[in-house]
Amino acid sequence: MRIVLLLILLLNVCFFSLAQDDSNITFGIGERISADYAITDAQDNLITSGSYTKDHIESDLIIESKRYVVPKEGASFIVKFDSKKVVQWFHYITSYNKPKITLLSDDSSNVYMVGVYERYLGFDGKSTFLGELDKEIFVAKYNAAGTLKWTKRYGGNWDESIGKPSIDKEGNLYVVGRFQGNFMADGKNVIVDADGVSKSFLLKLDRNGGLIWIHKFDDAKIIANAVEVNQQNKVFISGAFTETAIFGAGLSLQSKGKQDVFYTQCEQNGAVSWVKQLGGIFDDECNDIAVDNNNHVYLSGITGDVGQRSLFLLKTNETDGSVVWSKSIITNKNQIPTWLLVNDLAVNKAGEPYMLGFTEGTELTFNAQIKLSQPNERFIFLAKYSTEGNVLFVDKEPIFGQFGYATSMALDSRRNIYLTNFYNFNNFTYSILKRKTELDARNCVSTSVVIASEESCNGQAMKLSENVIIPENDFTIQWYKNNERIRLATQLSYQASQEGYYSLKLINKNNKNCEVKSANNILVSSKEMYAHKTTDIVFHYDINNPKLSTNGDKDQWYRNNELITVTGNVLMNPQDGVYKIKRPVPGCGVTVESKEIIVQDGYGIELHKESIDGLGNHCEPFPYFRISTNITGSGLLYRWFLNDQLIADSTETHLMAVASGDYHASVINLNTGKVYASGKYRLDRKDYLQALPLSKVENGCGTAAVIKIDDAFANKYLIEDITWKLNGVELPNEKNRFIRATASGDYTSSVRYTSFYSDKASCKYNSFTHFEKKPDFNVNIGYGYAGSGCKVDSFKVFVDANQQYTYQWTRNDTIISKKTSNELFVKDKAVYRAYINRGDGCIIETNDISLTGCASDAFNQFVLLNPPVISAEKTTVLANDKSFIKAEGCTDVNFQWLKNEMPVTGANQASLELQQTGTYALQIEKFGCKTVSNAINIIVENILSEEGTAEIQIKAFPNPTYETLQIVLPAGSSGKALLNLLNTKGEVIKKGSFTDSTTLDLKDIPEGVYLLTIDADRQRFVKKIVKE
Repeated sequence: MRIVLLLILLLNVCFFSLAQDDSNITFGIGERISADYAITDAQDNLITSGSYTKDHIESDLIIESKRYVVPKEGASFIVKFDSKKVVQWFHYITSYNKPKITLLSDDSSNVYMVGVYERYLGFDGKSTFLGELDKEIFVAKYNAAGTLKWTKRYGGNWDESIGKPSIDKEGNLYVVGRFQGNFMADGKNVIVDADGVSKSFLLKLDRNGGLIWIHKFDDAKIIANAVEVNQQNKVFISGAFTETAIFGAGLSLQSKGKQDVFYTQCEQNGAVSWVKQLGGIFDDECNDIAVDNNNHVYLSGITGDVGQRSLFLLKTNETDGSVVWSKSIITNKNQIPTWLLVNDLAVNKAGEPYMLGFTEGTELTFNAQIKLSQPNERFIFLAKYSTEGNVLFVDKEPIFGQFGYATSMALDSRRNIYLTNFYNFNNFTYSILKRKTELDARNCVSTSVVIASEESCNGQAMKLSENVIIPENDFTIQWYKNNERIRLATQLSYQASQEGYYSLKLINKNNKNCEVKSANNILVSSKEMYAHKTTDIVFHYDINNPKLSTNGDKDQWYRNNELITVTGNVLMNPQDGVYKIKRPVPGCGVTVESKEIIVQDGYGIELHKESIDGLGNHCEPFPYFRISTNITGSGLLYRWFLNDQLIADSTETHLMAVASGDYHASVINLNTGKVYASGKYRLDRKDYLQALPLSKVENGCGTAAVIKIDDAFANKYLIEDITWKLNGVELPNEKNRFIRATASGDYTSSVRYTSFYSDKASCKYNSFTHFEKKPDFNVNIGYGYAGSGCKVDSFKVFVDANQQYTYQWTRNDTIISKKTSNELFVKDKAVYRAYINRGDGCIIETNDISLTGCASDAFNQFVLLNPPVISAEKTTVLANDKSFIKAEGCTDVNFQWLKNEMPVTGANQASLELQQTGTYALQIEKFGCKTVSNAINIIVENILSEEGTAEIQIKAFPNPTYETLQIVLPAGSSGKALLNLLNTKGEVIKKGSFTDSTTLDLKDIPEGVYLLTIDADRQRFVKKIVKE
């Protein structure tokens, strides 16, 4: 057991020396643990496989703090998780050497395990196949619930191997690999090859493992490494070849170097349709192939030339293998990398490829802007490309001072990327299955993010998980405590020091309805709880060699409540007295105390507290005391006390404690009459966690409360599920360890939990509390704009005035100093909010008021512009007249007059002299904000000469005239004509309409010059008329 605890501590150093990240899945405790392969099923569940060895470790496999029993000699395993990382099922597989495993899943979420075993094969301890000394292929099928449906084996008399398999939409399996001599399926030979050399094959199985067909590649120089099938059931293979390789009739390739890469399409009998190659003068590798839904095939691998190695990503057409685009990731010239691998290739539904790999001893150049390096260290990279071949992002993870690499990846429909990997640390291999999340406006509803945290006496240092990938900076950050927004907490990281549950929300800058919440809540408990949780004092009395010892060398020693000096951590032959240890916790301001040990006459009595299952039920543990002492001999009587009161019938050397309080024991030597007492050992509420009530923290107004699982319980147990009810009615979607109560009633919780690192069944913990809500404290908020004329450049916000209240205002979450009244006048663009303190501990926060206006982003000032009101002195202006158009009551803006919607050059004043006919309007501007007035039609008439623009010939006579004026339209005119007679002031003296001809009576107008205008046939006739 001690070894197990030491290993747990060691792995805690490995896993949690950095911030704890709940987006990861950890596999731990053991000598060699690796998660090698991952897939997702049709419901976005995650299935992964790996292997485990515990040759010298008496411990089982730990996955996400749960214990799983596997054979002592180790095994391979397969495990299924739901989207919340909860294990759905687990199985282990044994063989002479741990079998290599790959995984597939069909549209019904059945899981197919395709692997290679040696000598024997067993599932969950049950022997399935017994073989010879060679390696054989096996396929096993699990249904979605994890039930093993069938197993099949394939192979011959020599070792077989497999590459990466595939599955089509009907659930048929495709497997590539190598065999030698013969190949058996369904108990009979399906290939007999007399060449005696290893060759590649492609086989197709139905969804029950039955052989449909198998194809042998006759040329031994062909190595098939991966197969993929598209939606049209077209089959594609990638691999490598050397020298001249023959793929079929008329299909051969000549290697350019030692080993080149090939990719090919095969018919539904395995025959090759076409084959292509790529490569340099050195060995080239390709272990994977992928397809999209748009008739394309992708390959990734390694190629090389003189003094340089490169990674490649290739997109080709499925019809003939022609290249659509090719991308290279270049290493340093004249420096061969220590390590360089492409481990996996995947394509999402949008046709965007992902490439996973790792390297050491070089810089990787993806393009001119993206270059990755880690001097003298290995690092893992994940690169994503667009359908056009542009790099969308590259994520890097260093592997400091450790050996390890990524092994596979899996994509789900919620834009999560799962990466399997393993690390070697101090000769221990452990795995962390990472979940990377791509975040953009397309997956707001379907995804969530994770908070990474690191706990200390100062609380929790929290940040958005580095596993969240945000290619563009298009999200704002907001932190919350107990589901209430925290002021000024808008950065990627936040130091939380107050007790409570903390969460995070990301809001898309361009779409406020796009909100992504954190999947986890981070608990900040009291400093005292943290100190006790992280400080394990061992204070012990050795009965065989009288001495007191502790597990710390800087502890404070006390005898009879007085500080004594002890060098080191051991006190030999202690004097009589009551001893205890105090240990200050650095940075906490908290001191943790040990139990008491009493030494009397050279004898010591020590109480040991353990835990036992109540009545054999592990879900009801009780504290259990036992006495350790060097008082020996016959005639000893034992007594137990609680709070100095004798516990009836307590005469054994042990006691099951059923209540909290101070316990101590005494040993009575009946032969001498001597009584020896132990020190006191206090049990408090945390020793009876299953009996703890719900914690309730009301806000200052009493209008809401945070009701939560007790922090001590939440820290001790692994909580698997929780159900909340109000007055007996379940509260849907409430699955956190706390809820925010806003209604009166009885709140109950039902928690399913288990102990960390336990393989026992889950337990239930039920608790309740009552909350009585006080009347809401509501404050009315109002606002209004202030300004003059066409410009509004200030803003007033106000709340109810009350002399008992105090007020505080914020601008963009920053307190505005010296603004403590119920009103606020501002002129800046910002988000404003008021906080009203009622004076009795109740503080409320108003809604946000976002003051934006129409000013451009280059200006911080707030402004709104109303369309200006303009007026003209005259709408018809005669020559020699001065007439203006002007703005009414509009100041402190920039003016621009428009004529026929075009700017008038130099017309930048509040008024404009009218000199030309046209449609006039006024545009005003302030801080980049613009608006335009209504339009006014203006006519400017020239009375000194006739306008000869009209094509029609109208007669007006006699001219000059004394009393009457005859007007005659030309023949062929249609419709009515409109006439106006204007004086020199532009005033209309006479007007009317007529057809063909009319007579104007001018006897009553004074002598002078007049202007006659006639509008007919969409033309204007203008003539000067003289009255004598």
